[in-house]
Amino acid sequence: GQGKRVATSEFVARSRGGVGVIAIKFKNEDDRLTCLRIVHDDDEILVITEKGIMVRQAVANIPSQSRTARGAVLQKLDDADMISSVSLVPEKAYTSETT
Repeated sequence: GQGKRVATSEFVARSRGGVGVIAIKFKNEDDRLTCLRIVHDDDEILVITEKGIMVRQAVANIPSQSRTARGAVLQKLDDADMISSVSLVPEKAYTSETT
């Protein structure tokens, strides 16, 4: 359950046939990237695991790091669990007033 914020300016365009750029370094060989989203500081995300655990988190609380950094723990996981998706919480969900 690692995650991080990286400025889009750190990803430069490559010419045709380029090999790309590193977006994250993994700790283990079997680790993989589950989701990549463009977000703003005032957004909120919902992290969902395969076992159905959901965690809502403010993007501003996720640390900004370099492209090659491993990231910070966003969701502690059991050995048999993994992140299945990360979704943006619609702005209306956290800005509407209740009556």
